[in-house]
Amino acid sequence: MKYKYLFGPVASRRLGLSLGIDLVPYKVCDLDCLYCESGKTTVKTTERKPYFPREEIIKELDDFFSSNPLVDFLTFSGAGEPLLNTDFHEISAYLNQYYPFFNTALITNGTLFYLPEVRKEVEFIDIVLPSLDSATQATFEKLNRPHPNLHLSQIVDGLIQLRKEFEGYIWLEIFIVEGINDTESELEAFRTILEKIRPDKIQLNSLDRPGTDKSIKTASFGRLEEIKSFFQPLETEIISRKYKTGHPKFKTSHAEELILETLKRRPCTENDLFVMTALSKEMLTNILEKLTRENKIISSVVGTNTFYEINQIS
Repeated sequence: MKYKYLFGPVASRRLGLSLGIDLVPYKVCDLDCLYCESGKTTVKTTERKPYFPREEIIKELDDFFSSNPLVDFLTFSGAGEPLLNTDFHEISAYLNQYYPFFNTALITNGTLFYLPEVRKEVEFIDIVLPSLDSATQATFEKLNRPHPNLHLSQIVDGLIQLRKEFEGYIWLEIFIVEGINDTESELEAFRTILEKIRPDKIQLNSLDRPGTDKSIKTASFGRLEEIKSFFQPLETEIISRKYKTGHPKFKTSHAEELILETLKRRPCTENDLFVMTALSKEMLTNILEKLTRENKIISSVVGTNTFYEINQIS
């Protein structure tokens, strides 16, 4: 069965081998972050609605589970904001009822938790991974380029309330862009906010895939270490690339389709794709070369890594 709403499993730095569940069309989001690996937001909205037929998503999930897959997490994520889909609660409840032995995660920009109904909707999720990249409104507008309806103060209040109500884990990600959100005043404001939110873990991230704004550079490891120390005694970690051994579940004949569907949602290195497909290195290299010759994918270098992504103009 060809999947429209599921992608992967992909090798996630934070969640191991993760099956992605995409609940909104490409680049429907309420932010347009400078660093976004999925490209510029094309539909910036705060409207919540059932963007896709819920029954079709559930049908794909049932088909996936019929093969007794080996995955670490079922992760609501993708190229937009998952919580914009009002069917989120029903789909996560379905997973909790019929596949309770799988861990679930939500990767979200955290902007909608000021709504009480949204905080209620994550009740069946094991780990919520919200992002908070700005501690002041000016930085929020510069770095995250939000929908006009969104204000940083309400987002922070929503995260504080989420911590009070949510019984699972909260791993809060801060994407560091040197010169924008790592100034002394910004970090001081961050620490004050973080002490109020009290996440189980703070995760410092920086660019390691091509972002929307090509001028954005990767923060040095040394700078991330300084920020980690500054946030002490709050539990803080620097996200690093760690991979698990791939599980050979996918037929070679399906690998090209799987790779293209994954690259539509996020750029990947060859190692990412190797873990996901469990193909031989030679076979994977041949497929990537073929797709590049056909102008279906392009590559770019960020730091020491080469990333493949869909050629949007092919």
